[in-house]
Amino acid sequence: MIEFWNQKVTENFTEVASDFHQILSEADSPSPTPENLQDPKFVTMWFYIKLSPLLPYIPIDLLTCLSSNSFSCPAYQTLVALLSKHLGYWDFHSMHHQNIYTHFISPFLWHQNMSETCFSANNSKEWLEKNFGSFSQVANITDFYELNPYFSGLEVLDLLSPKQTAQLMVLPLPTPPEKEEIVREVFDFLLEDPRERKLTEVLYEAFQLATRLNVSCAVYKPILEELQDVILSVPPDMESTVRQMIEYLLQLTPEECVLENIKCLNIQVNGMVSFGYLSFDMENTIHLQSLRHIL
Repeated sequence: MIEFWNQKVTENFTEVASDFHQILSEADSPSPTPENLQDPKFVTMWFYIKLSPLLPYIPIDLLTCLSSNSFSCPAYQTLVALLSKHLGYWDFHSMHHQNIYTHFISPFLWHQNMSETCFSANNSKEWLEKNFGSFSQVANITDFYELNPYFSGLEVLDLLSPKQTAQLMVLPLPTPPEKEEIVREVFDFLLEDPRERKLTEVLYEAFQLATRLNVSCAVYKPILEELQDVILSVPPDMESTVRQMIEYLLQLTPEECVLENIKCLNIQVNGMVSFGYLSFDMENTIHLQSLRHIL
């Protein structure tokens, strides 16, 4: 095996992964027993022998096979933690993360008879980290709510991607609190550090959702109200971008959802506060594609 590896290290990685997959699938490499699948220590050893040589690319058919195995929850969580650790060199939104989530993590969590152990975490943050690891970034926020009836997105804001944070504000959710409270807490979180917490990216993702969905006034109103404070709270170098985003959101918002006091926003310019109506002239609309270039 060592000689084989030394021979292959300089070849195309996909070919190496294919060769390993063939070797590890041979008849003299026995499958784990049901007892093995309950044991986190065995799963750790099995990971380093079977899976780590294939990283970052694990064939989809192998991931699908993994999802159908009856791992215990501790063994499954051990495997997720190992995959998260060893894929840490790749971007969270890479094809590798998406494949592992789509073909292993998601079907395993949906279709296996989950024991109480998998839901024994003290809070949503612990549950998310144990069962999804870094792969939580490529899920939809609604996946978490559907899998765990006790999940709260507000408890895990620091673990969500900009897209998931926007989904939390815009998409219908099965559990309380109301949208007004969710939107308020999300903006409070973002404004603690607008740049580090990617305020403009969250707004962009919210606009993307608004262009595709039939968004109700119950969503538009609290977001517009919060944006009145945002325009006064962001750093000066972000103000222009945020104002353009507000203009675009107003263009998307049905007239019945826009209160009169929302149309007239306090705008901070060079440290001074001025007052003015945002333009509704379609010729001055900031198109969504333009916002993407700004970000």
